[in-house]
Formats: sequence, C-alpha cells, structure tokens
Amino acid sequence: MSGGRKCQTGGWIPIMPFMMSLADQGSNLRLSIGQIKGVTVNVLGEVNVPGMYTLPSLSSITSAIFMAGGIKETGSVRNIKLYRGGKQISSFDLYDFIFEGKFDENLRLQDNDIISVDGAGKLVSVSGAVTRPMTYVLKDEQTVKDALDYALGFKYNAVTDKIHLERIASGLGMVYDLTDSQFGSFKVENGDKISIKENRTLFENRVTINGAVMYPGSYSIGDGITTVNSLIEAAGGLLENAYKERGQINRMDEARQRVFVSFSVDDVLSGNDIELVREDIIRIYTLDELRTDAAVRINGFVNNPGDFRFREGMTLGDLVMSAGGFKDGADLKKIEVASIGYREIGEVHDYDLEENPDAYNTVLKSYDVVSVRRQTYFREQSIIDLRGEVITPGKYVIDKVVVRLSDVLNRAGGFTPEAYVNGSKLVRVLTDEEMENQRTAYEKAIKNLGREDSIDYSFLADRYDVGIDLEKALKNPGSSADLVLRDGDIITVPQMNNVVRISGGVYVPTATSFDEKYKWKDYVSAAGGFTKQARKRKIYAIYMNGKIASRGRHFKMEPGMELVVPEKKESENRRMTATEIAAIASSTSSVAAMIIAIMNLLK
Repeated sequence: MSGGRKCQTGGWIPIMPFMMSLADQGSNLRLSIGQIKGVTVNVLGEVNVPGMYTLPSLSSITSAIFMAGGIKETGSVRNIKLYRGGKQISSFDLYDFIFEGKFDENLRLQDNDIISVDGAGKLVSVSGAVTRPMTYVLKDEQTVKDALDYALGFKYNAVTDKIHLERIASGLGMVYDLTDSQFGSFKVENGDKISIKENRTLFENRVTINGAVMYPGSYSIGDGITTVNSLIEAAGGLLENAYKERGQINRMDEARQRVFVSFSVDDVLSGNDIELVREDIIRIYTLDELRTDAAVRINGFVNNPGDFRFREGMTLGDLVMSAGGFKDGADLKKIEVASIGYREIGEVHDYDLEENPDAYNTVLKSYDVVSVRRQTYFREQSIIDLRGEVITPGKYVIDKVVVRLSDVLNRAGGFTPEAYVNGSKLVRVLTDEEMENQRTAYEKAIKNLGREDSIDYSFLADRYDVGIDLEKALKNPGSSADLVLRDGDIITVPQMNNVVRISGGVYVPTATSFDEKYKWKDYVSAAGGFTKQARKRKIYAIYMNGKIASRGRHFKMEPGMELVVPEKKESENRRMTATEIAAIASSTSSVAAMIIAIMNLLK
C-alpha cells in the first residue's frame, strides 16, 4: 500500500492521504514513531529480592522498591538512598511520601542508578486504642506525637489526655506516664512501647437483665423502670421455665466493687420490690440451669436398656416406654426398683405389674435403677439344623432347656439305610462373646509376634467343628457322649465315604479306597512313602466326625478319614504366617487356649 508505513502489528498506517489533506489546507505535519527506552537500576540492602532490574524510563524510586519485593521488617523506610554516577543525590523518606504526599523526593530513575535501603533505625511500637496500631520507624528528632500521627490518631474510646510509655535500656528499664502537653516534646528512643488505654464504658442510667425473661438486654432507668419488678415487666415478663425462688443482682457498691445481692423472684413479683441502681445486672435463672444431669437406669429384658435423663414426676411406666418396652419373656411379676440413699439408707422395692398395673404410676427418684428379669423357663427361639441321611432332615426348634443329640435324632425318626453314622459331624456357630474372645486372642498373638501391621480379621472364622460319637450318644442317652446342643448347631449325617486321604509329607498325596486289613503304614506306602521332610512320629488322623487322633495304640483306621503327615520347618527361625495364627485362633473359643497354642508353635 503506497503512501503508508507498515506498523509492528503487520498493518499499515495511511500517512500520505492524511498529509495531502493537510497540504490542501496550507498546513505542514511532521510525524515520528518511536519506543520508550528502559532503564537498568540496582536495588540493594534490606529489600526482599535485591538485584538488577530493567524498568520503564519514567519509573521512580518507589517503582524500583516495588519490583524488589518491598522493604524487609529490618529495613529503614525513612532513609532510602539514591546513588547516581558514584554520588548520593537523594534520600527518600517513604513516610513523607505515604502520610504527607510529598513527591519531590521520589525521583525519576536513570540508567545505572543504585538504590540502597539501610537497616531500620528507631523502632517504636504503638498499641491500644489507636486507629492503626503497629511498629513504626522514627527519626532522631521525632516525638510521641509523630508516632501517634503515624498511627492515625486515637480511637473514639481512647483515653486521650494520658499515655503510657515503656523504655528498655541496657540497664534497668523505665516507664513514663505522659500527659497530652508532653506528646509534642517527648522524644522517642529505639524500642519504646507506647500504649493507649481504652475508656471503660459506663452509663448513668443503664441496667441489664439476663436469663429467663422474654426480652433480655439493657434498659434505661426511668420512664417507668425503677425497680426489679418493673424491669421484669419491661423485659416481657418471665418465661415459663423461670426459677422463681431465687434471682441475683450483680451490683457496684460504694467502693465501685462488684457484689452479689440475692432475692426471691416470687417476693419481688408480690410487692416486696427492690430499687434499681445504675449498672445493675439482674439474672433470672431457668429450671434447666439449676437441674443436675441426674439419670435413671433400666436394665434387663427391655428393648433399649441404659441410662435416661431424670425428670421430676417421671414414673416407672415412663421409663419402660423410654426403653422401648419389655422384651418377650420379661418377668412382669417381679420388677425391682432400687433407690440410693440421701439422708437415709437406700431402698429396694419389688412390683408385680401383672397383678397391680397401677404400679406403672410409681414415681421414680433420681438415680433409681430398675431391673427387669427373664421369666424362669423362657428361652429365645433356638434352631438346630439336621442334614444328611436322616429320615426327616430339616430345622428343629429347641423345645426345652436341655436338648441333646439323641433328642433331635429321635425326633427325626432315625437314619436312612445309606447313613454312615460314625462319620456324623457337628458344626457349632460362635456366639458374640466367643467371637470377641477369638478376636482378642488373635490380636494378642499378633502383638506378641511384633506384627501389628499385618492384622487381617478376614482370616477369623465364625464357626468350628465339634468332634462327636453319634453312635455312642444314641446307645447311651444323657451320657457325656450325648452332647447338649445350642442355637445354630449344624448336624450332618453323611453317606458312606469309602476312601482314605493321605496328605502332607508323602511323595504322592492321594486318596485310596478303605480296606479293613490296611494299617496306617499301608496307606502311607500307597502314597509313595514318607518324604525327607516328613515328621513320621507326628502323623495324625482327622475323622469324618471331626475328631482328631495321633499315632499310637488307639490309632484306628476308618472310612472317610484323612491321614496327615506333618513336615519339618524349612527354617527353625521361620515365623508363623497370619493365616496359621488365624487357623489356631479359629479352632477354639477360649482366649487362654488360643494364646498358649500359638505361643507353643513359636517356640
């Protein structure tokens, strides 16, 4: 494009048409385009980021200080020096610039200027009732008045005719209480601490009422408010939960000390009134404030036993309802209420709620304990699961206090022809208490091993096998072999399993058919014999009924059993795995037995 100049952004500036237009009018124009040159300066001393900076040529001392991250707390804001050509040409006072708006010392910078910030001079702190309390840097000839001016003067509630100044010297310090006539002449020193006190807010006609009134707060004496009764009325009257036997006045006596004056709220309301004094603070208490956190307790056969907050007039029926009512099987003929003694010995009373329902209205006292017991022959429903080769398998309810193996098998009508009675097995579900015992034993064993970081509760089982001899139990009902059953027990009568398994320290762990003529050695031979790691003297058998036997005189071979040949440890120092510990923990519900078993294996 002719008659123009290409600009930095790639466009064109149409100069010639514009100049021709001016020429037509008899005028001349000279146009020049340039860039603002930068200046390089050094900022040294007590600034946050000292160094060399390139700034626009119109920059001033404050611009350079800003680029250097500002002045440190240890730096002086009162004597910022500007060097040019090796000579100091200016001393810039930042306070004059900020507080008084002086611009003449904030010189424009030139290339290679040096700005130096010295260490702080006199540091004087101003605290208390001023607008801007902080620490200021003051010059040698400056006074307390200058420090107060920098702090933007007194706040509205300040004591303005006197200030307190503390001065720390190399020896003993000094304190000064200066009057306002000394503010302009008393020179400050480095480390001085100036504090300005606040006026106490006192009122000529103010009274305050707090607590159980409709509108608590401050009120003015006069306009009908001259007594405690009239103040209560002005505050909207008492709340329903107000405690009327005693109130309290927090009052200044003649020596201007706070004292407490107690009064009866009922007497004041009845005409025995009390005159108010300025700055009185009246307190009306609530019943809840004066009530202790007394409780009553109910335990036993209720749905939610525990402690409940006591309330005046609370009855036995109220407490039972709070606890969710009675459980099935609760003995209502003997409800016990035990009261603790205050001035007399405590008492225990029994109530028959079936014969005397009015006893529900018995008024309780704080800290009473109510006990609800179970009926003598009541039992929560318990189920036995009978499986396998019986005439009538299924679930059977425990219908009496003691139910044995023979009882359930008789109710089931006996066995089918395919039943293998000697292999019958009982699996018992752990109770909540046994589960907790198992968990505790597992944790203790892991802790003794120094393995707290490897606790894994998923290893723990919720049931275990109980070895039984069902054939003996049926032949001798009520004997020790005829075990007493409990809720959750699972009895399984299997079919004949005509094999014997061999596992552990043998060359070919296998299963082979049962032969009455075979001894245990014959089965080991059928599995290839012992390995080098086999512990031959520790071989044991696990029978189908859950019993375990070790090698010896009574080592009897039966169908369905398993021969286990233990192996020697790979290392005498091998540590038990968490799985091994959990396996032991799951084998019994006794905490002591589990810990002993685990620790024995660690030896």
